[in-house]
Amino acid sequence: MNNQLIIKTTPSNLAEIKQLLKQIDHAPRRLMITVKQDVSGDRQFREDSLSGKYSSGDVQIRTGRDYSTEGLSVSAGDKDSNIRYRTLKGDVRADDRNTFKVQTLEGQPAFINQGQSIPFNSSNTVITENGVVVNRSTDYQDVGSGFYVLPRLNGDQVTLLAATELSSIKPGRHAAANMQGMETTVVGRLGEWIELGGIDQSYSRDGRRNFSSSSVRGQELRTVFIKVDEIK
Repeated sequence: MNNQLIIKTTPSNLAEIKQLLKQIDHAPRRLMITVKQDVSGDRQFREDSLSGKYSSGDVQIRTGRDYSTEGLSVSAGDKDSNIRYRTLKGDVRADDRNTFKVQTLEGQPAFINQGQSIPFNSSNTVITENGVVVNRSTDYQDVGSGFYVLPRLNGDQVTLLAATELSSIKPGRHAAANMQGMETTVVGRLGEWIELGGIDQSYSRDGRRNFSSSSVRGQELRTVFIKVDEIK
């Protein structure tokens, strides 16, 4: 009553009760939570194509028309007959790091997110009695990074319920969104980096059409780390 706790007990039990109250009756500790999301990748690609034209009298052969001006191109011939070889290769390396910080109290959840909406254009062709109708539209994909975390402390030991999300746009002729999500519970100590997990993936694609060929090789590594510091 009146914010007072009245207990009738023995002196020895009262000492134990006071010690217990000291452990539970304190202000929540202020925490700074830092989440680091690292993305590294390597991509190699190569394209080769052969195009040409041959004319002799009433015979004309044309194959592998290639309008691209990228890469190394070698041509030979005259106005009636010619041949063209083109090759394009490259190596792309990417390193990206997202770091988030948010302040909270022990036992209280924290959430932070940032990103943007990326437009994707699409078209649909319909053949009708009156001709061909092309319908064009634009959709938006939300791309961003963020995390949700609930910290619980026991001395210098911290238990974290964490959920993270990382999305990005994959470059190329046909853009696509890469999505990564994770939810886990981990235990560590204040001030130390804790690895939540990650994804290590590799891919390989080969294509061939008439006198053209292409190949893509790549690897991507995504890791997520979290750290909790006490603000004093």
